[in-house]
Amino acid sequence: MEDLRDKVAVITGGGSGIGLAIARAFAAQGGRVVLADIDDAALAQAAATLIASGAEVLTVHTDVSVLAEVEALAVAAGERFGHVDLVVNNAGVIAWNSVSRLTIEDWRWVVGVNLWGVIHGVHVFLPIFEAQGTPAHFVNVSSVGGVLAETPFMATYGATKSAVVGLSLALDSELRLGGSPIGVSILCPSNTASTYVIDAERNRPADAPVVARAHGVDQLVAAVRDVVDHGQPVGVLAARVLDAVKANRLWVFPHPDSQPMIQARLDLLGSVVAEAGAQTIDGNAAPSS
Repeated sequence: MEDLRDKVAVITGGGSGIGLAIARAFAAQGGRVVLADIDDAALAQAAATLIASGAEVLTVHTDVSVLAEVEALAVAAGERFGHVDLVVNNAGVIAWNSVSRLTIEDWRWVVGVNLWGVIHGVHVFLPIFEAQGTPAHFVNVSSVGGVLAETPFMATYGATKSAVVGLSLALDSELRLGGSPIGVSILCPSNTASTYVIDAERNRPADAPVVARAHGVDQLVAAVRDVVDHGQPVGVLAARVLDAVKANRLWVFPHPDSQPMIQARLDLLGSVVAEAGAQTIDGNAAPSS
């Protein structure tokens, strides 16, 4: 998908942050945008900004954790524009706490948005892409935390973002195996100047119980906020995402500071595998060849 002019992008979590930045960049290249979000006020403000710049925009209130709402989103996009070329499964939340204090409602909320939201997006739009028979693309938003998921007090986020990686890798393999014109990109941000996910509890379900945070959680949130506040401009990330879409690139790590962390993890896993390969099941060293 080298030319984005007149292409149509559906972007969940499009009312703010990374989603809105991708929408801006896409519209600037002549694309048309469908913004989906659970926050109606953010949707209205985002749409007004884009329309003022000359973009063609549709907004659809969408809770991505509900399949019927994602199905309705697809119908609305099709009725307005006739086709969809890019789906950015971006909506995301986090429940900050220790595993011991997380409630089942915490897990259901985060899994519902971060994982089921992506599953619903793929489930609904993949048949549409296949029926169109033209180049199309999924951008599934994970995180560096989906590759390196050991950060304390972020279990809900790390677990779901890791699952997004697994889903996306399998989907990409299947599509490439079949010679499909549909591409997949896995976006793994780290330090982006956008605090919307950090403050996701503003959208926490009203009936979900609130549990006191474990010691150290507030300090971690403050530290993450400080890093993010001084992070990479979200517009830079958006430009790299669209470059990946055009090039049909699977992995998108927009922040150079991710490289040493990921390399360290690969080195660790390599050493563990090598050590295991040098031992027999009973723990004795394997005989040399």
